[in-house]
Amino acid sequence: MSASTSSLAGLARAALLVIGLAAAATAGAQTIHATRADFNAAVPNRYDYNFNTDGMVNILSSAVGHLADVGTVGQDPHGQAYGGALWGSVGDTYNAFTTLRFDFMQPVMGFAFDDLDLNGAEWAIIDVSYVGGGTTRYALTTLTPFTPVFFGVTSMTGLASVSVFSDDTAAGLAPGSRANLIDDVSIATLPVPEPASVLLLLAGLTVVGGLASRRKRQA
Repeated sequence: MSASTSSLAGLARAALLVIGLAAAATAGAQTIHATRADFNAAVPNRYDYNFNTDGMVNILSSAVGHLADVGTVGQDPHGQAYGGALWGSVGDTYNAFTTLRFDFMQPVMGFAFDDLDLNGAEWAIIDVSYVGGGTTRYALTTLTPFTPVFFGVTSMTGLASVSVFSDDTAAGLAPGSRANLIDDVSIATLPVPEPASVLLLLAGLTVVGGLASRRKRQA
């Protein structure tokens, strides 16, 4: 579903609103996924994280290196895993009344998570920024309080950062007014070429180089 669409209010368990685009150039460049199965199918090359071990969280790493720097906006330069969820961190103590921010450290094409603490009268506010510029704000709520609610976004232009906080209204005017707990974060990276594909590419470059050299000699 394109981010230029206004809502996902027809979903049985959740409603998602697009509050506005900060740059028109990003319109239509991203896709919102209503379910984790849909997100996983779109981005098979991904890394999944849960927060079952209590402690500080500042980097999400993978087999291809560091993927995301995790911080608490206006507070500690990290988050806290506690009780099976990711919280913000204030004075090195877990605190849900904060804004979590993920700054991506290499090309990232998709991001997803479950919000664990929506009570039906509040909204998760999600700001998605893009490599090419611009930010889209989404507001997510639920019709079944305190059940995990999924959010997933993919973009062929690449994601620069994602921040998440909870608020009383969809406008997101008062960060920190509601608790914000997330889990099951997924980060999708660019596909790594298969070895056979790499060898084929190298062979093609060798042929092109040889033809160019022969033409130069003939000239």
